[in-house]
Amino acid sequence: MRKNLHASLDGRVRVQVLRPDGRTVQDSHWRPGYWQKNLILDQGLNKVATVQFNQLFAACAIGTDTSPTTIRPTATATVNGNVLTASAATFSSADLDSDVHFDNGAYFKIQSITSPTVVTLFTSGTVSTATAFTILRTNQTILGNEIKRTVTCLQVPNANRTIDNTGTLVFQRTFIFPPETTTITYTEIGFSDISTPGANLFSRILLAAPVTVSGPVAELGGQQLQVTYQLSIGFDYGRGSGIFFSGSTPTNIAITGLPINYPIWQYEASPLFPGKLEITCAPPIPSLVGQKVVVSGSSNAAYNGTWTILETHQIIDNTKGPSSVLALNVPYTTSPTITASDQVTTVMTGSFFRPCYGVFWVGPTGGSVGPPHPADVFWGYGEPSLAGQAWVASDSALTLGSNGTPKRALSPTFAACQLSPYTQNNFYRDQTALFTIADNNPISSFGYGLADLTNQIETWAFDSPHALGANSQLQLVFRFSWNRTSF
Repeated sequence: MRKNLHASLDGRVRVQVLRPDGRTVQDSHWRPGYWQKNLILDQGLNKVATVQFNQLFAACAIGTDTSPTTIRPTATATVNGNVLTASAATFSSADLDSDVHFDNGAYFKIQSITSPTVVTLFTSGTVSTATAFTILRTNQTILGNEIKRTVTCLQVPNANRTIDNTGTLVFQRTFIFPPETTTITYTEIGFSDISTPGANLFSRILLAAPVTVSGPVAELGGQQLQVTYQLSIGFDYGRGSGIFFSGSTPTNIAITGLPINYPIWQYEASPLFPGKLEITCAPPIPSLVGQKVVVSGSSNAAYNGTWTILETHQIIDNTKGPSSVLALNVPYTTSPTITASDQVTTVMTGSFFRPCYGVFWVGPTGGSVGPPHPADVFWGYGEPSLAGQAWVASDSALTLGSNGTPKRALSPTFAACQLSPYTQNNFYRDQTALFTIADNNPISSFGYGLADLTNQIETWAFDSPHALGANSQLQLVFRFSWNRTSF
């Protein structure tokens, strides 16, 4: 069974120039749209596999190069299969591994350059009508001309913080550079988890307006550059990244090998619910009053379908052995002949909820801190770069509650997750847990993180319990994926 946990990343920057006395002489805040979007690079997205979210921008670099991060050609283009053809000369070797974003929403990555008008794509698609597009230089890894880099954060209130926008966390650091010794104009900014210069950037910005920082004048010292960066991470609670809601989302939970079919060996009228159907199957099926089961293969077509259990109990038949008797909310008409096709099974529907983020935050000094409120006590299990812990339990959806008020699992079984090796540019990483079922207890819920009062990072609960045979194995694969949302 594989379940996907997704996060969307978006970054932006604000630039200020400070006099020696601390007063602001230039601020991107003074013009409309003062927060400028960055381009999160492919190298930066690859870092998510091994670096905590709040450490992706632990350092800020500045430089003087003017190489663009995005290019808006005058040409239009079409796509046929994995070949993109532009209406005019557009492409060069610098575009290898860049992304192409069409105005209609189509998105491709360039695999090779055939000519200035033709490129080969990594994936196939169709853009039949000539459409405008943007080239994203996601292949960049370094500033064009890095001048300096800092990990020093401004130490004033709200300079460094984490903003919880309910479904989206905004990590913020404000970097302060040393006073300039000579006047210089900066044109590019980059962010990295590494404090030393090199091809190690998470994101890069070509400033819309270059920023000049003056050196010493008379007895005054040089001006300082201050850079504030915000990284927003939208977490998927079941209805899309960054969309929070209080409650669970109905879903179909697909697990290879489930559901298990239980042969029906008797149809008869229910003595407890006159006029309703009662079936008997062996071996016993995990069942609760109010849950749904699926009957199939009956020669009486009216019996085939999904029905609610009105009453259930177990018997021991002299011939069939341990069996389950289920009264269902379907009218009884006849007792058809039993064949090998007559079966009953539990449904694979259920619900999903996520009560907390489970990631490290940016604290007031710019350092990494644990989340402040109880629902995020289980630090790190929401980080794709850190191995976590999975659990299974016999609790039903009714006892687990919602993501606003998760309840304690009665009898969880735990297993450590193993992180899969990461493949560059996949932008996902799997965590795999393997459970050996020692008895016939039903599995009604499972999740990632501790199955206690507050520490469920992800939880899935079946509408109906599912029995696994003794000594059978259940493998759970939690896929953490991520992407950039803007440029």
